Amino acid sequence: MPIMIEEMQAEVRPEHDESAQETPAATTLPTPDVLATISAQLRRELRVRDERRQRWQAD
Repeated sequence: MPIMIEEMQAEVRPEHDESAQETPAATTLPTPDVLATISAQLRRELRVRDERRQRWQAD
């Protein structure tokens, strides 16, 4: 019986910068092109992970 190993995920948080609190950051929305690019990258990453999982389970 194969042993399941979960992928580790790390959350990266930026360091607290007090100077950033003085001037609020400008919020900009991503353009449709940027959203499409990000979506394509995420779909590709999910497909690769699924393929790796299937190959691992086949072993």
